[in-house]
Amino acid sequence: MIKYLSILLLVCSLNAQANESTLTLPYASTLDGDTIRSYITLPEPLNKISVRIRYIDTPESTWRAKCPQERVNGILAKAYLTDYMKDVRVIYVRDFKYGKYAGRIVGVVYVRIDNVLVSLADVMTKAGFTQPYDGKKKPDWCNF
Repeated sequence: MIKYLSILLLVCSLNAQANESTLTLPYASTLDGDTIRSYITLPEPLNKISVRIRYIDTPESTWRAKCPQERVNGILAKAYLTDYMKDVRVIYVRDFKYGKYAGRIVGVVYVRIDNVLVSLADVMTKAGFTQPYDGKKKPDWCNF
């Protein structure tokens, strides 16, 4: 019961804050080319949260890949983002909402590099790893 109450409070809090503020979260790891792992102040295992970078999609790097080439490109995208984030300790999330998958936030994600906020969507797009994504049907990475 406490688990569900904690999740409900998180959802209500996110919905109340959305479009009004910036979430400042610790960077923990890279899950794939468009998703970051962070932590929030809740007891384990409820403290783990994924942050999906809004407006982009990168190839899948796991069993979710629909073809071998997508998996290879997904691994490259994850490696690129992981390397880019090697000195980052904090992420900033704006225009966020609770994602359609439990435990995930979707938002515009920034990091501070040389005292300038940099969009991770822009970083991954300039590196050639993304396709535009509006949250509906995912791009076909096997015929890209």
